[in-house]
Amino acid sequence: GCLAPSFRCPARRLLSAAALSAAACLALAGPGAAAAHAEPPATVELGAFGGWMFKHELNELGNALDKNEVPVAGPGFGLRGGYAFSDRVTAEGEFRYVLSRLRQSGDTTNITSWRAAATFALVPDGNLRPFARVGLGVDGISTSSPHVTEPEDLDVHAFLGAGLRFDVNEFLGLRLDACASLVPIRGSGYGIEPELWLSVT
Repeated sequence: GCLAPSFRCPARRLLSAAALSAAACLALAGPGAAAAHAEPPATVELGAFGGWMFKHELNELGNALDKNEVPVAGPGFGLRGGYAFSDRVTAEGEFRYVLSRLRQSGDTTNITSWRAAATFALVPDGNLRPFARVGLGVDGISTSSPHVTEPEDLDVHAFLGAGLRFDVNEFLGLRLDACASLVPIRGSGYGIEPELWLSVT
């Protein structure tokens, strides 16, 4: 696992940078944003998503003694909620559930994640609206495999992403997210795990 005892200074700096970036995005919803848009609509957005999460071959989830007994890439789905402070800045929280298995034994594993993020719309108007995203999250593993030493392990990660929103109509939209998470890997290092998600909002 990689809760507080296993963090190293580089990770602390990156997580701090992610938190500061998110705070900076939210700050844009303040006086500056209000000046540009006298009455920015504060709205709530709810959505469901599905997609694929890739896992680094040396990821630490489960802390198995055998380095080959780690969760592998798999499909996932989840729910997301967001609050738009302005037409550019949204604070979001999400839960996701990924179906995975251990690489060598094939034992079933479940990966759950809780995340918080700030999303910044690069283009606030129109049917196609690209955006950038930054945040923090926690991945947890749940498995009954005897090959895993910590079957309820938790790992913290920071992530950056970009995506595209498309309005189907006034109430329904589609959203494509591409994301990269920085996760702890064996050897006290850190690796990148890409993700791709399609949402209905």
